[in-house]
Amino acid sequence: LEQMQARIALLKHHADAGDLTQYLHDSGTKDLDGFEKGLDLLSTHRGTQSELISGIIGGIDKVVETTQAQSRLQKTLAVQEDVDLISVLHAVLELLSENWREKGISWALESHDEAGVALANVILHTEKVRLFNMIHNLLKNAGESFAKGRFDRPHISIHVATQNGEVTLRINDNGCGIPEKELQQIGQMGFTTKSQPEGGEGGSGLGVHNGMIFMARIGGSLNIRSTGHHQGTGVEAVFPRGVMV
Repeated sequence: LEQMQARIALLKHHADAGDLTQYLHDSGTKDLDGFEKGLDLLSTHRGTQSELISGIIGGIDKVVETTQAQSRLQKTLAVQEDVDLISVLHAVLELLSENWREKGISWALESHDEAGVALANVILHTEKVRLFNMIHNLLKNAGESFAKGRFDRPHISIHVATQNGEVTLRINDNGCGIPEKELQQIGQMGFTTKSQPEGGEGGSGLGVHNGMIFMARIGGSLNIRSTGHHQGTGVEAVFPRGVMV
């Protein structure tokens, strides 16, 4: 019963996050299998568990309805258009800048082509909403890397480079870093390096996970690196040739 309740909670979380269809497509089918096995087990105790079974069936019906709604939404989100990567970065920084200033975090954004010439725009033909969400999550994570402990001159550098039609976005911070043991689990469903604060919620790990799925789907990659505790973290998103207009 507890496992089924956990699966229901996970499915509801994805429904609220707006990526239930993608989750079920990539790795969530086991949850539906779990529901089926659980119902088979509960059916042997039909006399005392009828209300529980009805509740679970109602929950599954709700998941199906939500999945159908998410499928329709996915068609909208998956629309590709010409998007300026630099403008998206500025928009995200505008959202985060006030919080960073309050915490004494500085940042710098640079962009250049293979000849070292500064770029005012980098146009990508991709899914704008998913690109924005991925960058927001990555920069938000960079800012939160300074939450644990004191840091001398906390700084985040954002670097965009183009070469031979390929675009690379690098985000580096000099924050808390990630231990090697945890680094190997980054991007796995449900794994997060953020501890749960008192009276609040910790991270879900979905931001990096969804970012990796998005980049893999367009033929790119998203990699996280760190040399350990208090050694900072580096993120590299590589957009494949053909995505840049």
